[in-house]
Amino acid sequence: MNIRIIAWKEIIDLIRDKRTLVVTVLLPLLGMPALALVAGALASAQVVHVYIAYSETQSKTVAEKIASEVLAKLNSQGLKADVKVGLPPRNLSNVDVYLLLPRGFYENLTSIGRPVIVYLKVLVGSVSANMAKSAIRGVLNDISWSLAYRRVSTLAKLANITLNPWNVLIPLRIVEGYYKPGGAPASSTQAEVATTARLIELGLFFVVNPAIVYITDAILGEKERRTVESLLITPTSTWELLAGKLIATSLIGFVAAMADTAGLFVYFMLLARTGLKITLGLIALHAITSAVLVFMTASTVIPFVARSQSVRAGQSVAVLFTSLAAVIYFAALLVDLTKLPFTVRAILYLIPFTHAALAIHYYILGMKLKVLVHEVIMLAFTAASLLAGAKIFSSEKLILYVE
Repeated sequence: MNIRIIAWKEIIDLIRDKRTLVVTVLLPLLGMPALALVAGALASAQVVHVYIAYSETQSKTVAEKIASEVLAKLNSQGLKADVKVGLPPRNLSNVDVYLLLPRGFYENLTSIGRPVIVYLKVLVGSVSANMAKSAIRGVLNDISWSLAYRRVSTLAKLANITLNPWNVLIPLRIVEGYYKPGGAPASSTQAEVATTARLIELGLFFVVNPAIVYITDAILGEKERRTVESLLITPTSTWELLAGKLIATSLIGFVAAMADTAGLFVYFMLLARTGLKITLGLIALHAITSAVLVFMTASTVIPFVARSQSVRAGQSVAVLFTSLAAVIYFAALLVDLTKLPFTVRAILYLIPFTHAALAIHYYILGMKLKVLVHEVIMLAFTAASLLAGAKIFSSEKLILYVE
């Protein structure tokens, strides 16, 4: 009964701070979709200027064809491009990428054995110029393969040989594929979902922060609000007091986690053409893992906050835990945590945040039992931390030393 009363008190206190509550919900809900929209808007707003020059009239048709294909490639990537064709300019002002078809280009292009040389120059330090450079190289590679095919075909006819030119040009073929642990085949879509999962693991960091902030304020904030004395004289045990605060802050944190999940879903919908894929199962697991992570994070912070002698010290603990979570989830983006040496993995397993990332990782691999194991481990951390917090919690320190 006392736990319910404490939890209800905390919820009322949190709801009264409407501005913080709105930020807690709207920031993760709108943050990632806004990031996708802003990134897309900025990318489409920039204009890259490309100039394709020909030194001889015979090369003009080829230059125009290159310009047309480059423009199509850049537009398909959402980048605006101003592609011009003409004779070599006197200077390259207002040009981001410059392609020159020199003298002898057309003659070499139509020969059998001469190399075809072009000159490609890119403005230093321009992101859009590098994108245009990649598009031009793609078009030139297509031309190169087409030219090689024609030359091999011509030589085969001269030698009176029947063959497929591609068997000469590409004698070695690579058939790629994916597989799951145990050897079961996996599709390319599953590989794309696995890549998406790494970004979702990074997104867990944004779930952790609200839980840490709220539980720190729920315990040490009582002194600042001058309500700690009246709360401690009630017939409520320490365990009930902490459990009630944990439930209330976890509920608010869970709302933030659900907003984060919704925002994440919208983010991937907006970036669908980037090759990132997400499934309803992964969304559901992210929601469940986020809820458990919020509950675990709040409880794990309790023993450390309970020993803090000041609000400032409690805030330092919050920063420490936030930084630790950031390290784990950024590492999960770049490193396969399950492939690390045993000693390193053993240390990481002692950090509760690790298990949320591992739960998502094993889900992608189809290892449902291990997903359950790591979810249970997080719940075990929750229970152990709550009991530890109840044992070391000191109401005297909270009254006498908190600033």
